[in-house]
Amino acid sequence: WHLQQDGCIDFKIKLSGELSTNLLSDGEESPSHGVMVSPGVNAQVHQHMFCARLDMAVDGNKNTVSEIDLFSEPVGENNPYG
Repeated sequence: WHLQQDGCIDFKIKLSGELSTNLLSDGEESPSHGVMVSPGVNAQVHQHMFCARLDMAVDGNKNTVSEIDLFSEPVGENNPYG
């Protein structure tokens, strides 16, 4: 946790690792849930779930919670590699 002078609280999570890959299915020309990283090889789109707890009632009970859903941007000019 980073407790800032202005009252903001934030945190950092860093990930590293290897691509989770699989071969395309018979008849499949392009992956529907991933990115082609080599001919016939798909790197799957996936999520990481994190849970962190911090007592947010420090300044009272009028706090909010936000939920953010992940989605893949379509391949295009601004996202050439998926």
